[in-house]
Amino acid sequence: MALYLRMSQDTGIRRGDDEGLGIARQEAACRAEVARRGWTVEDANVYRDNDVSASSGKPRPAYTALMRRVERGEIDTVVSWAVDRLLRKPVEMEHLIELVDGVTRLRVVTCQGMLNLETPEGRAAARVQAAFARQEADQKG
Repeated sequence: MALYLRMSQDTGIRRGDDEGLGIARQEAACRAEVARRGWTVEDANVYRDNDVSASSGKPRPAYTALMRRVERGEIDTVVSWAVDRLLRKPVEMEHLIELVDGVTRLRVVTCQGMLNLETPEGRAAARVQAAFARQEADQKG
């Protein structure tokens, strides 16, 4: 079990405020979701990409490290605040779907809305969410 937290632009950093306020809110929501489901997550399994865009093409070190562990079967569940915090590219959603189908049997949970990668209907809805996440990123760019 792991949490993935990402904030594209932490405006607090730019104002000189405490770093990571947006990430802290995401983490609190994700931990509440984990607790609501009766699960636990170790602090070492919380992955944070703060002030890192998912659509710029720049590396997301925490996401890369998380996906490596998922691919090795070390993590079977990823909790994120929302789909657009986890990814911004439809190809990344396809990779998650492959991991659900593969030996890893990955489960992805979001705090905002339903994400079901285990059924054809759920996958179709997830693909639409990924397409809209990409459209939002394109619009902001």
